Amino acid sequence: MDKLTEKHGKGFCILPWIHMASYTDGTALLCCLAQPPKHDKRLNFNVATIDAIWNSNYFKSARVDMLAGKQLPACKHCTREERSGIRSHRINENNIWGQQLGEEYIQDLIDNTADDGHLSQDVITLDLRLGNTCNVKCVMCRPTDSSKWVKDAKVLSQVDNAEIAGEWQWKVDDHASGEFDWAKDDDFWNEEVLPLLPNMRHFIFAGGEPLYLKNHKRFLKRCADSGYAHQIELRYHTNGTIMPDDIVEMWSKFKRVEVMLSIDNTGDRNHWLRYPTDWSAVEQTIDKLENAPDNIVGKILGTVHALNIFYVVEFCEWIMAQGYEKFASHTMVCSILVYYTIHNT
Repeated sequence: MDKLTEKHGKGFCILPWIHMASYTDGTALLCCLAQPPKHDKRLNFNVATIDAIWNSNYFKSARVDMLAGKQLPACKHCTREERSGIRSHRINENNIWGQQLGEEYIQDLIDNTADDGHLSQDVITLDLRLGNTCNVKCVMCRPTDSSKWVKDAKVLSQVDNAEIAGEWQWKVDDHASGEFDWAKDDDFWNEEVLPLLPNMRHFIFAGGEPLYLKNHKRFLKRCADSGYAHQIELRYHTNGTIMPDDIVEMWSKFKRVEVMLSIDNTGDRNHWLRYPTDWSAVEQTIDKLENAPDNIVGKILGTVHALNIFYVVEFCEWIMAQGYEKFASHTMVCSILVYYTIHNT
């Protein structure tokens, strides 16, 4: 159990007081793992502002219920993990932000929470899935997360196999119900996000492919030149095929930048698993991160699935054999653990 849970009760999570996440279609969430509010299309960046969502019934009731010791239906992912003895996202975030913000800061947030859950302080950490625009179609993906899948998903939904067709039809329907261009709107960045910079602590950018979006790049430049970059940490989830030099230069101005590379294996295997990734481009990205300024850290965040499970050990051996001095030090530790776990079972 973390200190914030001990002090504020079972089910308490700091995120509704400091954080907001989005899905690729603009749906706003308490965090990346939270269940979205049912049947409430107003809680979406396509139609609502960050400020309006921040003190919507969805966020306010979450704060009130957590302070009352209730476990939220929206938080069932963490609840299920904790019941299974797993260290949940909630516990991890409580520990991280408890250390970074301190007890006095967090207590002040709680003391200034109105009886109905309204909070006057702005969000200080945003996790934005910047639409579904992407340049690859990974085997584990779908149209709502990659625009490259839209055409093939429609074909697969019409195959002469009821099980396969049904599986892909709901993915087609899910994509058809969303609007994914909200992050391409300059007004979102200029009017919604930029005013938050003086107090902002952390951005997480994913997609789609976040480094593929021109609006993100324009925002990053304004953020880097704002005078606040030194207090802001960034995290990216990227397929590693795009790593412009000017992006790396802008990252050098931030407090810390964590680049999570979605790589499942090397060479042709990664090409087919994350089609049509050019492995030489990924290697260039790894080299850039290895030689980037010290505030920029690269890590490998692979997905284990049926098509690569028998090659995980080989992939780990490749990572360890590279002799990286800086890049993916965390990945190296994880790889060693995976390597020996598989080797000894």
